[in-house]
Amino acid sequence: MVTVVLAVVEDAGRFLLIEESKARVRGKWNLPGGRVEAGESLHEALAREVLEEADLEVELSELLYMDQLASHAADENRLRFVFRALPRTQAIKLHADEHSLRARWVERAELPLLPLRNSLVSQMIEVATTTRSGLPMANVRLMSLREREHERVEEERLVNP
Repeated sequence: MVTVVLAVVEDAGRFLLIEESKARVRGKWNLPGGRVEAGESLHEALAREVLEEADLEVELSELLYMDQLASHAADENRLRFVFRALPRTQAIKLHADEHSLRARWVERAELPLLPLRNSLVSQMIEVATTTRSGLPMANVRLMSLREREHERVEEERLVNP
């Protein structure tokens, strides 16, 4: 299963978008984000992706949205998490590299004028604008291997008393 993270980053009524560089979606505008790599937490993956794609450091504040794509093809199964994030720095990427063509701050009114990657972009900005609170980051935590082992021991004890 693939895990994907996206960020809705807002600053003074403007939202951060990145212009895609991948051939299939080149020139389309998207929320910054991408796949979680092995050994990364959701937080670490999103901070890395926003830094790579927009050259911006962010702080995650809450989970806004989550969806799951369930498919019979294992490589198509996906969990997607969309977080609200706050900028910790101000300068953004203006030049293309392998991660994105550039980053840009846009107002909501500009969204219909841009070639967006998909409707999720405007939907998540709408959710971020109309939803006053999501799941606080304190409730989105990384479980340690030790905690997981403790769970397994408890489960085994319940199954085989």
